[in-house]
Amino acid sequence: MPRTAKVKGGGFTLVELLVVIAIISILLTILTPALQKARLQAKAALCLSNVKQWGQVTFYYAQDNDNRLYQSVAGGELSAREAYWMGASLPYYQDPAIRYCPACHPDPDNDATSYTWDDYGETYEHWGPIAAVTAGYWWDEFPEGSYGINEWCACPLGEEYWGFPTALAWRKIDVRGADNIPLFADCLFVDGYPLHNDQPPTYPDEHNGWGTNGMKMFCINRHQGGINMVFLDLSARKVGLKELWKLKWHREFPISNQWTQPDAPWPAWMAGL
Repeated sequence: MPRTAKVKGGGFTLVELLVVIAIISILLTILTPALQKARLQAKAALCLSNVKQWGQVTFYYAQDNDNRLYQSVAGGELSAREAYWMGASLPYYQDPAIRYCPACHPDPDNDATSYTWDDYGETYEHWGPIAAVTAGYWWDEFPEGSYGINEWCACPLGEEYWGFPTALAWRKIDVRGADNIPLFADCLFVDGYPLHNDQPPTYPDEHNGWGTNGMKMFCINRHQGGINMVFLDLSARKVGLKELWKLKWHREFPISNQWTQPDAPWPAWMAGL
């Protein structure tokens, strides 16, 4: 009869165990960046879905209001809650999750007892919660979020609102060139009024406060070099930060300006984006 080969006992030697550990470490080193990138891409995809839904919400609102966009200020027959997007949009969606970018987290330091600069967000932090200065305002039910509206996409009363000429506002949802008109996007606050001569942030998350430099509200590196945006034609895509100055934010916004030139003096943190 043939001999039966003897099998060595199971178990690893110390050298074999060290080799296995080394291989696992190498694989983790190789795979971790790829897994992290995949997680970021998944969050960015969910965020893009959210901003697209804000386009749909605005479209439904416009359908009920003769194609007009949000009024944005109280007056006429509308209260502040009914006029501004945060309150006016409430009847048109049910899931509050669309208010939040999955890449962001709440502000742990804002106690919402007063209206302060703490209410502004950061690249990966929600704006708010905003303290309700007057009972019954829209932010009672919508005190925080991750997205903001291009406030030029409004249908305000009078000749100016918040110091800006109403003639520049888009007013209706069905306008020519809507595929290049920003509607909603990742934002440091609830809105912004970008102008072509707005300076880019000198460092990440820099802002000048509400109404002073609207472009800084949107110029945040939230999704690997850009932000997610839905346009007035309801198309949605990622927009590079330097591309922000090429969009038609208001009716007379010149898409050829200092910041669209090859030699534009971008701050260091944006140079490689």
